[in-house]
Amino acid sequence: MMHVFPSTIDELFALYESRGARTDCVPGVTELSHARQTAAAAAEDGDDAAVVAAFFHDAGRLLNPSGAAGTEAVRGPRHETAGADVLARFFPSAISEPVRLHVVAKRALCVMEPDYLASLPATYRKALKEGPGGLMNKASLERFLALRHAPAALLLRRCDDRSRSPRAAGLPLADVVAAAERLAVPLRGRG
Repeated sequence: MMHVFPSTIDELFALYESRGARTDCVPGVTELSHARQTAAAAAEDGDDAAVVAAFFHDAGRLLNPSGAAGTEAVRGPRHETAGADVLARFFPSAISEPVRLHVVAKRALCVMEPDYLASLPATYRKALKEGPGGLMNKASLERFLALRHAPAALLLRRCDDRSRSPRAAGLPLADVVAAAERLAVPLRGRG
């Protein structure tokens, strides 16, 4: 399966132009609208790094050109790693690492807050209970919480969870672009 690996920030944003119309996990919500809604939630609660991480948190899903919903490459447990690896080429770890950890943060919240698991849609609950890693134990939670970017990952997770409304507008793309330009680092390596 061929993946697209952007070589510039403009190409990264172009993924959302070319593939952002794909439906997210909720009917009526596209990947682009979910990204903009998550960025808007982060703008309320965080800084520019939180906004950029929130917008790009599911970028790994857009790297697969087939767009076959439900496949491991698009929806699988490694979209966070693929996205974080791409983001690390353009941005500091304050952006890439919360993206890398946002799925693990969901598992952490299930242990930290007993009502959190029950609040998730049934498909998410099933995936958490049956998927790779399963629910966290206390030792895993402690290791996660000790990570430098765990607080930012938990913030990203909460922003992600409240950002799947078919009617919400989200943060204007120009605001995300401006934040990304402020935080961009020189290109690291070539893929």
